[in-house]
Amino acid sequence: MEGLATDTRDMNKKAQSYVQSETMEYIVLVAVAVAFMLAMNNALGMEKYNSLIAEDIALTINSAFITDGNLDIEYNLGSVDRSISYRDNKVRVYVSDVSREKSADISMSDNAQIKFTDKKDNKILIKKRGNSIEVT
Repeated sequence: MEGLATDTRDMNKKAQSYVQSETMEYIVLVAVAVAFMLAMNNALGMEKYNSLIAEDIALTINSAFITDGNLDIEYNLGSVDRSISYRDNKVRVYVSDVSREKSADISMSDNAQIKFTDKKDNKILIKKRGNSIEVT
């Protein structure tokens, strides 16, 4: 009878070990799923933020063209360095992946001029002198 009790204890230990390993696998799986969801949420949030920044910069430049006189604006882009560029009357913004670039239109009259220095930084300087705007 003593041999039977020892076998039962060994089987209980094996069963507990199996349950513990299954539980650990589920915990790891849930942790990976949560990390993936957070990464996706962060990436989507960054795209929305880039879109808002592009639209806001375009609106700021459009407003600067409307005002009389000279104007200097220091525009803070947040804590992350962003790539800012200007092509085809559009300001373009992205962080690290150009495929996630967001853009917004800049409207200006025929006699207006814009000089835009492409850069990667967390702030830009918008200077208006007469009908000319320089973004650095």
